[in-house]
Amino acid sequence: MMHDQLWKEMLGFFLPETLALLQPEVALDIDIGHIRSLNKELFTHGPWGRRREPDVLAVAPWRSGLGSTLVHLEVQARRSRAFPRRMWEYFMMLTLREKTPILPLALYLCHGDGITEEGQDALLHGKTVSVFRYTAIYLPDLWEEDYWDEGNVISPAICSLMGSRTRGNLERRVRAYERIASRLSRRRGVPFF
Repeated sequence: MMHDQLWKEMLGFFLPETLALLQPEVALDIDIGHIRSLNKELFTHGPWGRRREPDVLAVAPWRSGLGSTLVHLEVQARRSRAFPRRMWEYFMMLTLREKTPILPLALYLCHGDGITEEGQDALLHGKTVSVFRYTAIYLPDLWEEDYWDEGNVISPAICSLMGSRTRGNLERRVRAYERIASRLSRRRGVPFF
């Protein structure tokens, strides 16, 4: 199994914790305790078209009780010129299928521009006819000290990919994995040595 596939599965399972850690302003508006996964299978041209499957797809009800937001998260091990177009295609297919607001997020496991906005613009005769934007989060460009949260189970794993102002890379990763093992052992009732 590829490295980014493990991240996709983990972030899908811990989506509420991931949003609370990396998108806290969004997490304040949604009912994190009631996020539920959706069918991820999409087709480009109806049921006979090319099959697509987003990495993580869930519906998150608003705390107000007046609607919901679709959360679409893609995990990328590296940058690709084709990726913004793929995000746009997912956005369009999901908009047509779900008819609800969508929060598109890209989580990169490589260096880039920290937390930024990326997208896909459609031009016709030099005029912009369509604009699509998503939040891109490049984990290695962030500082673990800004995101470490003792109460968030996913924090050690995500922070292990970030930079650190105070300790070397190996020491930081060992510390993060020790905390993950400690939390898992507490959940299972087995002591961590």
